[in-house]
Amino acid sequence: MKNLLVKAFATAVFVGATATQASAQLAGLPVYHMPKSVTGVTFNGDYGRCVSGCFGVNPSFVGARVGLGLPVVSFEIGLGSFNTDVTGADKEITFAGKAAVQVFGGPLVPVSVNLQVGAGITKFFDLATDGLEITTTTVPIGVGIGVNVPTPGASIEPWIAPRIQVTRTKVTLGALPSITDTDTNVGISAGLNVGFASGLGLHLALDYLNVTGVGAEDPITFGIGLHYTFKLPGIGVPMVPGV
Repeated sequence: MKNLLVKAFATAVFVGATATQASAQLAGLPVYHMPKSVTGVTFNGDYGRCVSGCFGVNPSFVGARVGLGLPVVSFEIGLGSFNTDVTGADKEITFAGKAAVQVFGGPLVPVSVNLQVGAGITKFFDLATDGLEITTTTVPIGVGIGVNVPTPGASIEPWIAPRIQVTRTKVTLGALPSITDTDTNVGISAGLNVGFASGLGLHLALDYLNVTGVGAEDPITFGIGLHYTFKLPGIGVPMVPGV
């Protein structure tokens, strides 16, 4: 049984590490920010992939997010399929949520700053041993700084967002006591939000996480997607920054 637990934990370390190091809120997707709050309901379709620092594999994410933007504050939930790219491992569901508050900026101010906190959970089942379960929980806490570039009928917002990320990995094998590990790392993401007056938009980002520990690798994740925002009636705030 001891050898079984060691084998299970070794599997957990490898698979969990690829998941953790490719994860932010949604595993395999960068930590997105929108420093200049967009008022309305926004639907996002996303694709993300670890391009470096994931132990020779390239975990990926395909999924969706939906957000509610109000003046100053915003909320978002998302879910999708996370493919660890590990032989024998199935695609798993990952889900997350986040909240953000704009602490600086306005319609006539080109620079915006927001504070954001999120949480994401990814579970893996029976990867190499019956009864093996790995749960990875990530909590990124960061600040986003964006610059609004006004363009007729559209907006362009490049942004950068440093963060602290807390990651907790829990390994369970049958009735044996669970093994848990919690790490706190520093990361940074940067991206571009493009929006049009019609409500349609494009977003992309690159994410870097500095991971501590023996044998750790620092993952770089790329993400891209489309979004559409429905304006909330009666709010009176543009649904596209700068428009």
